[in-house]
Amino acid sequence: MTVFGASAMAERVLDGADEADAGGASPVRLPALMRMASFYFEKMLHYAQEEAQPNQAVAKSLHLLYLFMARVESSGPLDELSEGTDGILNYLTTIMAHFPDRPLRMKARFCMLAVFRALDEPRRCEAMMARVEACQYPSIRASLLSAMKEEMAQALRRGGSHGGKSESTTDKESPFLAGPAIRCMLSALALPAADLLEESDAVLASLNILRYLLLVGARGQGPGLIRPGHLRELRSRTVPSIEAFLRDFQSQREEQDKAGGGMGEGDEEWSKHLLMNTLQMEHVLSLVKESLSQ
Repeated sequence: MTVFGASAMAERVLDGADEADAGGASPVRLPALMRMASFYFEKMLHYAQEEAQPNQAVAKSLHLLYLFMARVESSGPLDELSEGTDGILNYLTTIMAHFPDRPLRMKARFCMLAVFRALDEPRRCEAMMARVEACQYPSIRASLLSAMKEEMAQALRRGGSHGGKSESTTDKESPFLAGPAIRCMLSALALPAADLLEESDAVLASLNILRYLLLVGARGQGPGLIRPGHLRELRSRTVPSIEAFLRDFQSQREEQDKAGGGMGEGDEEWSKHLLMNTLQMEHVLSLVKESLSQ
């Protein structure tokens, strides 16, 4: 079996599901379709390792997965987390974290977002929160946090502000505007100071979310999204802690520059990335402080 052989089999499954819908036959149940997507995606990634052109094989695998997710989304969304969902997300996380080809890493990210879109809003929020909490890669957590921020923004645009209504949740508030989701989105800000540099991608994402929450709160769009106790903690502990970290980092850089040291040549790109993150953190933090003081 090859990637393209497995792909042909999977495409026949999708064609059969479409024909069943068009002919009025009993449709393929969405949880079963998600399990089949997981099965074929796993098989294709396994066979991709044996292909002469693995990049093309992985790209084909991702394309087929995207078609499966589009099919589930158009017929759903899925109102339960099937056993195949976690497996798909785990494989996509591995590709995003370790695959050397950047375009394929981006395709994996698009596929991950497609998996989330195939779920209804409560399950989507649950799956995204679980992925944020379990993921060990700061850059991927940052991507997930940014995606959660967009879900929150969409809920606010729908009029689903705290205690209000949203199209997808009828008379219930969007789960992306509830306390657990807000705490998850701001979770990187509560990391120990010793971890802030290594986790700077996620910290910057959470800082941007905090800035957004403060802005929409000031405009009256999402008042009360940050609980008073949490707001006090952010003002009295979190912001000062990040400020202290940034001061220490700047001092260390100045000392290294004076000594003519710094990171090794192999770490130059990573060092520049961290430096850019800290500069952006400093800028966003100043905006956050300004909003908190009003």
